[in-house]
Amino acid sequence: GFPGYPAAIGFALCTASGQQISLGHSRVTFPILGLSKPLIYCAALEQNIDKLDELVAREPSGASDDELLLRSDGIPYNPFTLSGALLFAYYLCDGGSKMAASQEPSCILDILLSSCPSRTTSFLEEVYLEGQRTKHHVFAHAYHLKSTELLPPDADVPKVVDFFFRMSAMGSDCESLSMLGAMLANGGVCPTTGKTVLSPETVRNCLSIMSSCGANQYSGEFAFTLGFPCKTSISGAILAVIPNVAGMC
Repeated sequence: GFPGYPAAIGFALCTASGQQISLGHSRVTFPILGLSKPLIYCAALEQNIDKLDELVAREPSGASDDELLLRSDGIPYNPFTLSGALLFAYYLCDGGSKMAASQEPSCILDILLSSCPSRTTSFLEEVYLEGQRTKHHVFAHAYHLKSTELLPPDADVPKVVDFFFRMSAMGSDCESLSMLGAMLANGGVCPTTGKTVLSPETVRNCLSIMSSCGANQYSGEFAFTLGFPCKTSISGAILAVIPNVAGMC
């Protein structure tokens, strides 16, 4: 488990038709941390920000999530690397997005809450504050992006990092996240309400990146062994999607 949270094992599955099953500690709340990256990516795609796909590549890095690593052409390997996620976070909260400042955090929360309307999502302030105190490498990544001009000179780095920390500090549980996975498995439509949460194009792009890059340096092994889209997190959680079938966590 994540420091400060109980070590618990739970499993939940939600089918693309809305059937659900859960085992163990499936309702124990934990910080989503790395699982926020697909949400940030989807929210950015839904905003139709110009030239977004030109800013970040779409290939596995072969490195751990926290490594300060860019491709030889100077751009992040994929949206799920820390550098890639920070770049997308910038375009959501500081430039390129048409949202008002009050809408910035909710653009991510709306995806999660619309996917699992019967569940609750909390903000874990202690996780957010811990990130601000100790995750100095996140600031390093952001300032490196600014020094290489991937972020413009007027980019507000503390604001971008704060946005990223807030998204990472959302608390959820296996049951809620399995419903999020089921929404992705169902082409962007929540299976329990019939509401369209994401466009089919956004879901297709997100699942493609999850398939090739979702398990960081183990992405190739995961794809070879199991063969379906996933996203891992240092909290110990794995969000997995079997397209047209089910979501699991």
